[in-house]
Amino acid sequence: MIDFPLAKFFTAKALAFTLAACVTGGAAAAAAAVLSSSGPAPQGPSSNTGQPAPAATGTGTGTRTGTSGARPGATTPSAPVSPAGAPVTSPASQSLDATSLCRSLAVKVASAAGDVTSGANTTAGGALSQAGLEQALASPAVAQALYSPTFESLIRTVDNVAAIPDYCALLLRLPTLPQPADLAQVPVSFLTGALTVLPSGTLAQVLTALPTGTLTQVLGELKPSALSQIMITLPAGSASAILTRLPASALGTVLTTLPSSALNTVLTTLPASVLGTVLTTLPSSALNTVLTTLPAGSASQILGELPSSILSGIQSEIPTSILSQLPLG
Repeated sequence: MIDFPLAKFFTAKALAFTLAACVTGGAAAAAAAVLSSSGPAPQGPSSNTGQPAPAATGTGTGTRTGTSGARPGATTPSAPVSPAGAPVTSPASQSLDATSLCRSLAVKVASAAGDVTSGANTTAGGALSQAGLEQALASPAVAQALYSPTFESLIRTVDNVAAIPDYCALLLRLPTLPQPADLAQVPVSFLTGALTVLPSGTLAQVLTALPTGTLTQVLGELKPSALSQIMITLPAGSASAILTRLPASALGTVLTTLPSSALNTVLTTLPASVLGTVLTTLPSSALNTVLTTLPAGSASQILGELPSSILSGIQSEIPTSILSQLPLG
């Protein structure tokens, strides 16, 4: 049975601490005192949107769960530690840019696993190596590490906890992404800015992992120069996979946006079967624009590689000047 006078005493004590916090500004100290006198602290923070914050999912490799928009709660943070063992200059997320926050996050995870203190996956200077950064960001412990208020601005930027490791991998220019499929949750504005600086392997990994809708949006928002750089950087197999996934209108937009030299490079590297699929998918107006944009002689060379069955299907859309150069029966 509950001793009601004692319960009232604790209730009054909690109210007194709350009022003290409002008057003196010591909200954190008052809350801590109330919690310590009335029971154990809650297990993990909650989102200010009313949804629970992410939690570590156990020991499964690469498995992470999170709530979109979730933010760390008011748990007391442990100061992030640099690879050399010194505290980061300021724990406030506002004082660090996103790249620094991502590196601090990886260091925190690696330190908890003993990879920093043991010297594993570190450089001669004591910093995390590329392999160490990749291993840390792929760890399920990332979700727990994000509880620190240090990373609140990082969570606000990405707006999805599960996508933060991939976001950080892109910022840190890592060749391998922990969960490429999670990039669908990264802001498109960030992706369009990051794609042009990625090596071809990572670029192909990113674009082929995006859902068709996100891929269409990302390619559609790129400036012509950036789109040109990306399409000629992609390996032929990745370019084929990406172009054949696009709906007709988006495919037309991409190909008609490319300047003449880039368009020629992309189309001449496609296998004949993929080239036939791409050209027959294009709307008539876009096909005509593509063929007339190509350098002189390239259009007839490209079309000459197509099987006669495909060529006859698009014959009506081929400009007369190009059609006269083709070996049509």
